[in-house]
Amino acid sequence: MFLTFRRMLQILGGITLVALIIPMAAFSQFAPAAHTQGTNTHHYKTHIVLYPTIQQVQSEKKSNRFAVQGSGDLSYYGGPVQETPVSYIIFWGSSWLTKTGALNGTGQIVKKYLVDMGGTSFDNILTQYYDYNTNIANSSVVKGTWVDKSNPSYDYSCGGKTVEDSSIQNEVSRAISANHWASDGANATYFVYTPNGYYVNDGAGDCSMQVFCAYHNYSNSGLSYGAMPYPINLSACGVPSSPNGNRAGDSLASVTSHEQFEAITDPQPGSGWVDNAGYEIGDKCAWDFSAGYTHLNNGGVFEIQTEYSNATSSCVNSY
Repeated sequence: MFLTFRRMLQILGGITLVALIIPMAAFSQFAPAAHTQGTNTHHYKTHIVLYPTIQQVQSEKKSNRFAVQGSGDLSYYGGPVQETPVSYIIFWGSSWLTKTGALNGTGQIVKKYLVDMGGTSFDNILTQYYDYNTNIANSSVVKGTWVDKSNPSYDYSCGGKTVEDSSIQNEVSRAISANHWASDGANATYFVYTPNGYYVNDGAGDCSMQVFCAYHNYSNSGLSYGAMPYPINLSACGVPSSPNGNRAGDSLASVTSHEQFEAITDPQPGSGWVDNAGYEIGDKCAWDFSAGYTHLNNGGVFEIQTEYSNATSSCVNSY
Protein backbone atom coordinates (compact mmCIF):
# COMPACT_ATOMS: atom_id res chain seq x y z
CA MET A 1 0.00 0.00 0.00
CA PHE A 2 1.34 3.40 -1.00
CA LEU A 3 0.51 6.52 1.00
CA THR A 4 0.37 10.06 -0.35
CA PHE A 5 2.04 12.90 1.51
CA ARG A 6 -1.47 14.17 2.23
CA ARG A 7 -2.46 10.92 3.94
CA MET A 8 0.87 10.72 5.78
CA LEU A 9 0.38 14.20 7.20
CA GLN A 10 -3.19 13.41 8.16
CA ILE A 11 -1.94 10.41 10.09
CA LEU A 12 0.90 12.30 11.72
CA GLY A 13 -0.87 15.46 12.70
CA GLY A 14 -4.15 16.10 10.99
CA ILE A 15 -2.56 18.61 8.62
CA THR A 16 -4.07 18.67 5.14
CA LEU A 17 -2.00 19.48 2.10
CA VAL A 18 -4.29 20.89 -0.58
CA ALA A 19 -3.98 19.14 -3.96
CA LEU A 20 -0.45 17.81 -3.61
CA ILE A 21 -0.73 14.22 -4.81
CA ILE A 22 2.20 11.82 -5.09
CA PRO A 23 1.11 8.29 -6.07
CA MET A 24 3.14 5.13 -6.35
CA ALA A 25 6.72 4.47 -5.56
CA ALA A 26 9.39 6.60 -7.17
CA PHE A 27 7.30 9.80 -6.86
CA SER A 28 5.72 9.73 -10.32
CA GLN A 29 6.94 12.50 -12.58
CA PHE A 30 3.39 12.96 -13.78
CA ALA A 31 2.00 14.32 -10.52
CA PRO A 32 0.00 17.49 -11.27
CA ALA A 33 0.76 20.94 -10.03
CA ALA A 34 -1.39 22.24 -7.18
CA HIS A 35 -4.76 23.48 -8.34
CA THR A 36 -8.07 24.68 -7.03
CA GLN A 37 -11.33 22.89 -7.70
CA GLY A 38 -12.69 23.89 -11.10
CA THR A 39 -16.31 24.15 -12.17
CA ASN A 40 -16.12 21.04 -14.38
CA THR A 41 -19.31 21.78 -16.28
CA HIS A 42 -18.42 21.04 -19.91
CA HIS A 43 -20.73 18.41 -21.46
CA TYR A 44 -22.02 17.41 -17.99
CA LYS A 45 -25.64 16.57 -17.19
CA THR A 46 -25.79 15.28 -13.61
CA HIS A 47 -23.24 12.45 -13.94
CA ILE A 48 -23.50 11.95 -17.71
CA VAL A 49 -20.61 13.11 -19.88
CA LEU A 50 -21.65 13.55 -23.51
CA TYR A 51 -19.36 12.92 -26.50
CA PRO A 52 -20.50 15.68 -28.89
CA THR A 53 -21.09 15.18 -32.60
CA ILE A 54 -18.52 16.14 -35.20
CA GLN A 55 -20.43 19.32 -36.05
CA GLN A 56 -20.44 20.53 -32.46
CA VAL A 57 -16.73 19.93 -32.03
CA GLN A 58 -15.95 21.62 -35.35
CA SER A 59 -17.89 24.70 -34.27
CA GLU A 60 -15.82 24.86 -31.08
CA LYS A 61 -12.50 24.39 -32.87
CA LYS A 62 -13.47 26.85 -35.60
CA SER A 63 -10.57 27.22 -38.07
CA ASN A 64 -8.09 24.90 -36.33
CA ARG A 65 -9.46 21.36 -36.59
CA PHE A 66 -6.43 19.93 -34.72
CA ALA A 67 -6.69 22.34 -31.77
CA VAL A 68 -6.62 20.76 -28.32
CA GLN A 69 -9.92 21.42 -26.60
CA GLY A 70 -10.51 22.75 -23.10
CA SER A 71 -8.06 24.57 -20.87
CA GLY A 72 -4.66 23.30 -19.75
CA ASP A 73 -3.60 19.82 -18.70
CA LEU A 74 -5.81 17.34 -16.90
CA SER A 75 -5.89 17.78 -13.12
CA TYR A 76 -6.77 15.24 -10.46
CA TYR A 77 -9.86 16.04 -8.39
CA GLY A 78 -9.48 13.37 -5.72
CA GLY A 79 -11.93 10.70 -6.89
CA PRO A 80 -11.34 7.11 -8.01
CA VAL A 81 -9.88 5.84 -11.26
CA GLN A 82 -10.12 2.32 -12.62
CA GLU A 83 -6.73 1.03 -11.51
CA THR A 84 -6.95 -2.32 -13.35
CA PRO A 85 -9.54 -1.67 -16.10
CA VAL A 86 -11.87 -4.35 -17.45
CA SER A 87 -14.67 -4.18 -20.02
CA TYR A 88 -17.95 -6.01 -20.43
CA ILE A 89 -19.58 -5.84 -23.87
CA ILE A 90 -23.36 -5.94 -24.35
CA PHE A 91 -24.76 -6.00 -27.89
CA TRP A 92 -28.48 -5.34 -27.50
CA GLY A 93 -30.84 -6.61 -30.18
CA SER A 94 -31.12 -9.42 -32.73
CA SER A 95 -29.66 -7.26 -35.52
CA TRP A 96 -26.20 -7.76 -34.01
CA LEU A 97 -26.33 -11.37 -35.21
CA THR A 98 -25.95 -12.79 -38.70
CA LYS A 99 -28.39 -15.35 -40.11
CA THR A 100 -26.08 -18.09 -38.81
CA GLY A 101 -26.18 -16.67 -35.28
CA ALA A 102 -22.64 -15.20 -35.30
CA LEU A 103 -21.79 -11.68 -34.20
CA ASN A 104 -22.02 -9.43 -37.26
CA GLY A 105 -19.09 -7.57 -38.80
CA THR A 106 -19.79 -4.26 -37.05
CA GLY A 107 -19.84 -5.94 -33.66
CA GLN A 108 -16.71 -7.95 -34.43
CA ILE A 109 -14.72 -4.75 -35.07
CA VAL A 110 -15.85 -3.24 -31.78
CA LYS A 111 -14.98 -6.42 -29.86
CA LYS A 112 -11.63 -6.73 -31.63
CA TYR A 113 -10.70 -3.17 -30.64
CA LEU A 114 -11.44 -3.84 -26.96
CA VAL A 115 -9.56 -7.15 -27.03
CA ASP A 116 -6.57 -5.84 -28.98
CA MET A 117 -5.89 -2.59 -27.11
CA GLY A 118 -4.78 -4.00 -23.74
CA GLY A 119 -1.05 -3.78 -23.01
CA THR A 120 -0.27 -1.64 -26.06
CA SER A 121 1.42 1.75 -26.39
CA PHE A 122 -2.10 3.17 -26.88
CA ASP A 123 -3.30 1.65 -23.61
CA ASN A 124 -0.09 2.91 -22.01
CA ILE A 125 -1.32 6.53 -22.32
CA LEU A 126 -3.52 5.77 -19.31
CA THR A 127 -0.56 4.97 -17.04
CA GLN A 128 0.13 8.70 -16.63
CA TYR A 129 -2.99 9.00 -14.49
CA TYR A 130 -3.69 7.70 -10.99
CA ASP A 131 -5.68 7.95 -7.79
CA TYR A 132 -4.48 8.04 -4.17
CA ASN A 133 -3.34 4.41 -4.35
CA THR A 134 -1.56 3.79 -7.65
CA ASN A 135 -1.29 4.56 -11.34
CA ILE A 136 -3.67 3.01 -13.86
CA ALA A 137 -2.25 -0.27 -15.18
CA ASN A 138 -1.50 -0.94 -18.84
CA SER A 139 -3.58 -4.10 -18.75
CA SER A 140 -7.10 -3.50 -20.08
CA VAL A 141 -8.99 -6.75 -20.67
CA VAL A 142 -12.42 -7.89 -21.82
CA LYS A 143 -14.14 -9.97 -19.14
CA GLY A 144 -17.34 -10.84 -20.97
CA THR A 145 -19.38 -10.42 -24.16
CA TRP A 146 -23.13 -10.97 -24.53
CA VAL A 147 -25.58 -10.56 -27.39
CA ASP A 148 -29.04 -9.97 -25.96
CA LYS A 149 -31.35 -11.18 -28.73
CA SER A 150 -34.31 -9.25 -27.35
CA ASN A 151 -34.83 -5.81 -28.83
CA PRO A 152 -34.99 -2.74 -26.58
CA SER A 153 -38.26 -1.16 -25.53
CA TYR A 154 -38.53 2.29 -27.07
CA ASP A 155 -40.43 5.52 -27.34
CA TYR A 156 -40.18 8.30 -29.94
CA SER A 157 -38.67 11.10 -27.85
CA CYS A 158 -35.86 11.62 -30.38
CA GLY A 159 -38.08 11.47 -33.48
CA GLY A 160 -37.57 7.76 -34.15
CA LYS A 161 -37.26 4.61 -32.09
CA THR A 162 -35.52 5.83 -28.93
CA VAL A 163 -33.93 3.92 -26.05
CA GLU A 164 -33.99 5.80 -22.75
CA ASP A 165 -31.01 5.99 -20.40
CA SER A 166 -32.99 4.22 -17.69
CA SER A 167 -33.44 1.25 -20.04
CA ILE A 168 -29.69 1.13 -20.70
CA GLN A 169 -28.97 1.03 -16.98
CA ASN A 170 -31.51 -1.77 -16.61
CA GLU A 171 -29.85 -3.67 -19.46
CA VAL A 172 -26.53 -3.58 -17.60
CA SER A 173 -28.21 -5.17 -14.58
CA ARG A 174 -29.90 -7.73 -16.80
CA ALA A 175 -26.59 -8.68 -18.45
CA ILE A 176 -24.86 -9.08 -15.10
CA SER A 177 -27.64 -11.35 -13.88
CA ALA A 178 -27.97 -13.39 -17.08
CA ASN A 179 -24.24 -14.06 -17.40
CA HIS A 180 -23.27 -14.19 -13.72
CA TRP A 181 -20.81 -11.38 -14.30
CA ALA A 182 -19.19 -9.53 -11.44
CA SER A 183 -20.95 -6.35 -10.39
CA ASP A 184 -17.71 -4.38 -10.38
CA GLY A 185 -18.02 -0.75 -9.38
CA ALA A 186 -14.27 -0.23 -9.05
CA ASN A 187 -12.65 -1.29 -12.32
CA ALA A 188 -15.31 -2.28 -14.87
CA THR A 189 -17.08 -0.41 -17.64
CA TYR A 190 -20.22 -2.04 -19.05
CA PHE A 191 -20.65 -1.00 -22.71
CA VAL A 192 -24.19 -1.21 -24.08
CA TYR A 193 -24.45 -1.09 -27.90
CA THR A 194 -27.97 -0.33 -29.10
CA PRO A 195 -29.27 -1.70 -32.44
CA ASN A 196 -29.12 -0.07 -35.83
CA GLY A 197 -32.11 2.22 -36.32
CA TYR A 198 -32.46 3.31 -32.68
CA TYR A 199 -31.62 6.64 -31.08
CA VAL A 200 -30.65 7.09 -27.43
CA ASN A 201 -32.03 9.75 -25.08
CA ASP A 202 -29.62 10.61 -22.27
CA GLY A 203 -32.50 11.14 -19.84
CA ALA A 204 -32.16 14.91 -19.96
CA GLY A 205 -33.67 15.42 -23.41
CA ASP A 206 -30.49 15.20 -25.53
CA CYS A 207 -30.54 12.76 -28.43
CA SER A 208 -27.86 10.67 -30.10
CA MET A 209 -26.78 11.68 -33.62
CA GLN A 210 -28.21 15.14 -32.92
CA VAL A 211 -26.32 16.31 -29.82
CA PHE A 212 -24.01 13.42 -28.92
CA CYS A 213 -22.50 10.20 -30.26
CA ALA A 214 -22.14 8.34 -26.94
CA TYR A 215 -21.70 8.97 -23.24
CA HIS A 216 -20.42 7.38 -20.07
CA ASN A 217 -22.13 7.58 -16.73
CA TYR A 218 -22.04 6.26 -13.19
CA SER A 219 -25.29 4.44 -12.50
CA ASN A 220 -27.58 4.63 -9.50
CA SER A 221 -26.36 1.13 -8.60
CA GLY A 222 -22.72 2.27 -8.54
CA LEU A 223 -21.51 0.96 -11.90
CA SER A 224 -19.66 2.70 -14.72
CA TYR A 225 -21.33 2.19 -18.08
CA GLY A 226 -21.11 3.45 -21.64
CA ALA A 227 -24.20 4.17 -23.72
CA MET A 228 -23.11 3.36 -27.28
CA PRO A 229 -25.73 4.22 -29.92
CA TYR A 230 -25.34 2.65 -33.36
CA PRO A 231 -23.95 5.38 -35.69
CA ILE A 232 -27.00 5.70 -37.93
CA ASN A 233 -25.77 9.16 -38.97
CA LEU A 234 -22.14 8.84 -40.05
CA SER A 235 -21.89 12.53 -40.92
CA ALA A 236 -22.40 13.23 -37.20
CA CYS A 237 -20.58 10.30 -35.62
CA GLY A 238 -18.44 8.65 -38.31
CA VAL A 239 -14.67 8.28 -38.70
CA PRO A 240 -13.05 9.74 -41.84
CA SER A 241 -11.74 6.39 -43.11
CA SER A 242 -12.34 2.70 -42.52
CA PRO A 243 -9.26 0.45 -42.27
CA ASN A 244 -11.49 -2.55 -41.53
CA GLY A 245 -13.86 -2.00 -44.44
CA ASN A 246 -16.88 -1.29 -42.25
CA ARG A 247 -17.34 2.39 -41.48
CA ALA A 248 -20.02 1.81 -38.87
CA GLY A 249 -17.77 -0.66 -37.05
CA ASP A 250 -14.69 1.55 -37.29
CA SER A 251 -16.72 4.53 -36.07
CA LEU A 252 -18.06 2.60 -33.09
CA ALA A 253 -14.54 1.42 -32.24
CA SER A 254 -13.29 5.01 -32.13
CA VAL A 255 -16.28 6.21 -30.11
CA THR A 256 -15.70 3.25 -27.77
CA SER A 257 -12.09 4.29 -27.21
CA HIS A 258 -13.24 7.80 -26.28
CA GLU A 259 -15.70 6.53 -23.69
CA GLN A 260 -13.35 3.82 -22.44
CA PHE A 261 -10.50 6.24 -21.68
CA GLU A 262 -12.86 8.67 -19.97
CA ALA A 263 -14.58 5.99 -17.89
CA ILE A 264 -11.17 4.73 -16.75
CA THR A 265 -9.72 8.12 -15.79
CA ASP A 266 -12.97 9.71 -14.54
CA PRO A 267 -15.47 6.94 -13.71
CA GLN A 268 -17.48 9.18 -11.38
CA PRO A 269 -17.58 12.18 -13.73
CA GLY A 270 -15.92 15.33 -12.48
CA SER A 271 -14.12 13.66 -9.58
CA GLY A 272 -11.19 12.10 -11.46
CA TRP A 273 -9.06 13.62 -14.23
CA VAL A 274 -10.58 16.74 -15.79
CA ASP A 275 -9.11 19.99 -17.09
CA ASN A 276 -9.97 23.49 -15.89
CA ALA A 277 -12.83 23.77 -18.39
CA GLY A 278 -14.36 20.41 -17.47
CA TYR A 279 -12.98 18.44 -20.42
CA GLU A 280 -11.97 14.80 -19.90
CA ILE A 281 -9.12 12.91 -21.57
CA GLY A 282 -11.14 12.12 -24.70
CA ASP A 283 -12.96 15.46 -24.93
CA LYS A 284 -9.69 17.34 -25.32
CA CYS A 285 -8.93 15.36 -28.49
CA ALA A 286 -12.44 14.70 -29.78
CA TRP A 287 -12.52 13.75 -33.46
CA ASP A 288 -8.77 14.33 -33.84
CA PHE A 289 -7.19 11.67 -36.08
CA SER A 290 -3.98 13.60 -36.77
CA ALA A 291 -1.75 10.76 -35.48
CA GLY A 292 -2.88 8.38 -38.24
CA TYR A 293 -3.99 4.80 -37.80
CA THR A 294 -3.52 3.15 -34.41
CA HIS A 295 -1.80 -0.26 -34.44
CA LEU A 296 -2.77 -2.63 -31.65
CA ASN A 297 -2.22 -6.28 -30.73
CA ASN A 298 -3.06 -9.22 -33.02
CA GLY A 299 -2.50 -7.11 -36.12
CA GLY A 300 -5.39 -4.80 -35.23
CA VAL A 301 -5.42 -1.50 -37.14
CA PHE A 302 -8.00 1.13 -36.26
CA GLU A 303 -9.03 4.69 -37.07
CA ILE A 304 -9.04 5.79 -33.44
CA GLN A 305 -9.22 9.35 -32.17
CA THR A 306 -6.21 10.47 -30.14
CA GLU A 307 -6.23 10.85 -26.34
CA TYR A 308 -4.73 13.59 -24.23
CA SER A 309 -1.25 13.17 -22.72
CA ASN A 310 -0.25 15.36 -19.79
CA ALA A 311 3.38 14.40 -20.42
CA THR A 312 3.41 16.17 -23.80
CA SER A 313 0.37 18.46 -23.42
CA SER A 314 -0.88 17.10 -26.71
CA CYS A 315 -3.15 14.55 -28.37
CA VAL A 316 -1.38 11.23 -29.02
CA ASN A 317 -2.14 7.63 -29.99
CA SER A 318 0.84 6.04 -28.22
CA TYR A 319 2.95 6.64 -25.13
